[in-house]
Amino acid sequence: MSTKIKIFLNIIILSIILLSLNVITISYVNADGYVAPDAERIGATTLPNTDVYQSTSLIETIEIFINWVLGFLGIIVFSMFLFSGFEYATAGGDEGKAKKSIERIQNTVIGMIILFFAFVSTNLIVGLSLGRI
Repeated sequence: MSTKIKIFLNIIILSIILLSLNVITISYVNADGYVAPDAERIGATTLPNTDVYQSTSLIETIEIFINWVLGFLGIIVFSMFLFSGFEYATAGGDEGKAKKSIERIQNTVIGMIILFFAFVSTNLIVGLSLGRI
């Protein structure tokens, strides 16, 4: 495996890790929307009572999963676009390498268009099935 591909894969893995980090905050929120200050919060060993119960249906769970997968694929396609642009910029007169990177850029743009329509159609179908639209 070439050095450029190893660097590219490391950048993708690092960006996925950084994007997936979440800061979890727990605070007391009752049904009226009152947020308790730090001094009034429940102890660190127990979870607070939020007085809010939210369930998701199977369709909503599938929607969340599909949107997550499409977002992940979008990150990969965007990274490929950046990598291909960098490869084209560093071709330095090598016509074969420049042509190869231009073809990769064209394929990446086609992939972006496909992902966009997949996102729109998925949200349209789910929105119609759940009565949001």
